Formats: sequence, C-alpha cells, structure tokens
Amino acid sequence: MFEKGSVLRDGKLTAVRNVCGQRYLYTPLGKDGVRDWSTDDYLNRLEDDAGTLWPSLVTEIISLKEPAVRSLLSRFIAVMHLRNVEIFNLIDRTVLLRDQLFGPLTPEQLADRGPDLPDPTDATSIFTHTLISGIDRIFESFAAKQWYVLCASSDFFVTSDRPVMFFPNSAGKAGVGVAGSTAIFPLSPQRMLIMVDQANPLPNEYVTIESFADRAGKFGTFNREFLNRSIRFALGPTPIRFADF
Repeated sequence: MFEKGSVLRDGKLTAVRNVCGQRYLYTPLGKDGVRDWSTDDYLNRLEDDAGTLWPSLVTEIISLKEPAVRSLLSRFIAVMHLRNVEIFNLIDRTVLLRDQLFGPLTPEQLADRGPDLPDPTDATSIFTHTLISGIDRIFESFAAKQWYVLCASSDFFVTSDRPVMFFPNSAGKAGVGVAGSTAIFPLSPQRMLIMVDQANPLPNEYVTIESFADRAGKFGTFNREFLNRSIRFALGPTPIRFADF
C-alpha cells in the first residue's frame, strides 16, 4: 500500500479498514430518524453476484462477449467508479457552499420537493441518490465498448481507492461517454480489464504483456497513473516492485 504524497519506499502493509473506513456512507437518515439501508443492500447483492464471477474472471479464459458477463461486470465497474469518498466529499462541500452563499433552504422550499428526491440538506442522501441514478448511464457506456483483458505472468498491476481509470482520446478528453476514451479496471494483480471503443480493436480478447507491449508501451504507466490519481492510497501485490512505477 502506498499513501498518496509519500515516496515509494513508504509502501507498507495495512488493513482494509485503514483505507476504507467511513461509516454510514450509503445509509442516509430518513425524516423519521431511521437509516435507509436500500442502497447498502443493493451494493451487497451486486458484490455477491460479482463474487460468483470473479474466480473465473481472474484465472480462466471466459468469453468477454457473453451478455451475462458483460452486464454484471459493467454494472459492478459503474458502481466502483461512483462509490468513493471523493464524490461524497464533493457533494458535502457543495451543500455547505450553497448554504453559505444563499442560506439554508426554507421549510417551504423543502416541502415543495417530491418524495422521490433526496433530502437536499443531507450529503449522504444526495450521494446515495447520485450513485443509484448514475449507474445505468455509466453501465451503458462500459457495456458498449470493446473489452480485452491484459494478462501478466506474475503479480504486476496495482489498484487504488479510485479503481476505474480513464485515458484520453486523441483530443485529450477522457471520461464516461467520451468517444475514443479508454477505461481500465484492475481485476487482479495479474489481470487488467481494458475497455476501448470499437474503432480501436485488438487482435484477441486476452492479451499478454509481451504481445501488447508494442501498442501500449511500458505498463508501468498504468501503475503510475493509479498512484498519481488516487485519492489517498494505491494498493498492490506484496511486495510492490518499485520498477513497475
């Protein structure tokens, strides 16, 4: 594990709770003071479903064109793109800034909001609503791309607390729905999912580092980007090979 801002020799072992430790991030309080666990339950079900696929995904050669595989994995990656504390903090700061600029919302303004809308005074409520409402658009963007799995013969790839990375198109733009933008998602220390537009095909669904190197350059670029763009931490195999950065 590397903490952002540290030098690489500070990589160290740590427990997951030291990386992901914010309580009730997905369970806003309702007006009755009872927590809404629906988003948390949805995420747990999705993780359980993805867990049934993962052993095959990281050790075997399975078809990446299989609709059930693409649907489940696209949805899971969409959630992983959204469910991080940086987005929560952005919403929290926005709520605070709104109140500083315009004052708190009045009871009349709150009463005018429909029952299906999140509580505009509660960052957790807005965050969970944003997460659930945004999944489908991101899911569709990932599902429409061409998928490849980049395979290393030994532990190589790192991930971070921002596990979905976008690389820019020829115009320098990157992100969900941006034509020509490449998305990557580490499946394991030895496998990386690459999602590209149909206009940029590779010869096979599973590509070894050796056959892919001429196209993509050194794969240490992926590891460096996960470290540089992380919120707080980058995580990888033990020991993490500093040369991979």
